[in-house]
Amino acid sequence: MNPMMKKQLILLIIIGLSVTCTGQAYWIYLEAEEYFYGSEARTQSYDKAFYLYNKAASLGNIASLRKMGICYYHGYGIPASKHKSFVYIKKAADQGDTAAMVMLISYYLNGEGCKKSMKKCFRYAYKAANQGNEQAILFLQQFSCYTRTEIIWKDDSVCTKRVRSVNEMKK
Repeated sequence: MNPMMKKQLILLIIIGLSVTCTGQAYWIYLEAEEYFYGSEARTQSYDKAFYLYNKAASLGNIASLRKMGICYYHGYGIPASKHKSFVYIKKAADQGDTAAMVMLISYYLNGEGCKKSMKKCFRYAYKAANQGNEQAILFLQQFSCYTRTEIIWKDDSVCTKRVRSVNEMKK
């Protein structure tokens, strides 16, 4: 076998393993959901759900990170911890999970498990809104005249002339 064919074969094996892990993570996540909510096939068990979310997250399932954060927040199958909840929700948000981004709005707004930060609150709201998340759009509209290109902050429910550029919000 020539070196080029070896490289291609190795690449195909790596891609195949990656797809298999991702697919496996998704099925583990679905099984965790059955335990979390309970189903005809599975009796509700937060302990089993948390274990499976953790396993799926270790295989790359982002939604599992968010669900682990929810488990930590409420103490489902694990002792409650606002800080650990924040850590997992942030991991999911930083990997592109818009539902986790919306959850971070509340965390940063109220200082749950983290230091209060309006700047970070609006940063995640803006990221989620630009991905089409309706909750984030509504949140931004409460505080500003939001468009995809700029945010004009409201003052006593009247839009002011103070404009922040999109690039500034992405920082």
